[in-house]
Amino acid sequence: MRRNNLIVLSVLLITFSACDLIKMKEDAVDENKQQPLARVNSIYLYPEDVTGLISADLSPEDSANRMTQMINSWIRKQLVISEANSRLSLDEAELERRLLDYKYALMIHEFEEQYVNRELNKSISPAEINKYYNDHIDNFRLNQNIVKGIFVQLPKGAPNINTFKRLLNSNDAKRHEELVSYCHSYSKKAHLGDSSWVYFEQLVVGTPLQEIEDKGDFLKRYKYFEKEDDDNRYYLKIMEYRLINEISPIEFVWDEIEKIILNKRKVKLVGDLEDEIYERAENNNDFEIYSNE
Repeated sequence: MRRNNLIVLSVLLITFSACDLIKMKEDAVDENKQQPLARVNSIYLYPEDVTGLISADLSPEDSANRMTQMINSWIRKQLVISEANSRLSLDEAELERRLLDYKYALMIHEFEEQYVNRELNKSISPAEINKYYNDHIDNFRLNQNIVKGIFVQLPKGAPNINTFKRLLNSNDAKRHEELVSYCHSYSKKAHLGDSSWVYFEQLVVGTPLQEIEDKGDFLKRYKYFEKEDDDNRYYLKIMEYRLINEISPIEFVWDEIEKIILNKRKVKLVGDLEDEIYERAENNNDFEIYSNE
């Protein structure tokens, strides 16, 4: 039962949107008020309760649609609350404690976020990344094959195929620019970043090469590969590869390591902040621990 209470409480707290700023009144219709907009059991929604929640910039039609959405949202949430009240036996003291816990958790989170955003050093040197990589090398074993290479899918009607092949197999930078231009004009799919690592599965997804059973063996055997089907020709040129369970090249996990280092700094900042607050309070006798003996 406690778990169910917590789930309902979390739903009510977290899912409230702008529409949930609408006040909830559990009373009869007041003749001095305007006509209510909606009712759920003994709870009424009045026009004054939605004042300011609809932008004045909206057209009359959009305002009406927005009002309808807000009313429906209000009704749904009132029905959920009503259902929860009828099915669950909520202890008011426990509910209040959980609300306070949630409130204080939000306050602490916001306070720590602001502190971290203000104090965090986001500068990470290549030396730091290299050190983390070497110190945790076994954490960077690949779970997929990766390659540096070029992959192009051309329709069978693409012109000047021989010229395309010469461009594809050239190592001249200027010819590479011509290859990019050709692929931009005619290819259905092209990966031309031969200096960057990419997952091999991602490179060939949606093509016949995706059906290769032993891709590791394939990469060991081929540096250049052509294949065609009824509609397309496929060209693959591999410069480098790494196989599953091999150590990832550092450049492939560079961004990941940056995120890890930053996260460790954040954790340390928060820990140091808590220690500083505790020590200051201890020095100022702001708290006491009483013996139970």
